[in-house]
Amino acid sequence: GQAMLTRNSFAAGAVLAAHAHPHEQVTYVISGELLLTMGGETVALRPGDSICVPPNMSHAAAAEVDTLVLDAFAPPREDFL
Repeated sequence: GQAMLTRNSFAAGAVLAAHAHPHEQVTYVISGELLLTMGGETVALRPGDSICVPPNMSHAAAAEVDTLVLDAFAPPREDFL
């Protein structure tokens, strides 16, 4: 396949440090709220919101409340298999 879908949960207070990867990523928030920082801008993603992270773009995330997201990656992330 050419894409991968993952379900990720973040406990309240979780922080994902800035990182980048060669995969395109689409993040969709199922519940909670994800604060995503990319290109020097932080957006608050709420249930039903999604965002596309281009390949090799540095991004970070934080959750102030318990949060559940779906992440799609293309191509699939070999490190997640």
